[in-house]
Amino acid sequence: KAQALTLQSQLSTAKGTQHKQAKKAVQQGDQLFAREQYQEATTSYETAVTLWTALQQAAAMAAVAQEARPPAQQNGGAAIPLSV
Repeated sequence: KAQALTLQSQLSTAKGTQHKQAKKAVQQGDQLFAREQYQEATTSYETAVTLWTALQQAAAMAAVAQEARPPAQQNGGAAIPLSV
């Protein structure tokens, strides 16, 4: 559970289906833990970790792609050809 919550806190975005699924998995894990169904709770927490890890990787890849674009594309403007 701690690992799942740490990953959640590191994400800059708190929206989207995958994020909601991960939060629901943590809640389900808490309910299972309270009923002393520890193996099932562990599985739910691991699901949340997997979802948040995937979100974190997607966010990192998007940031790298954004940085790799030429400045004209980042601003949405057309590149102006320079004649020599």
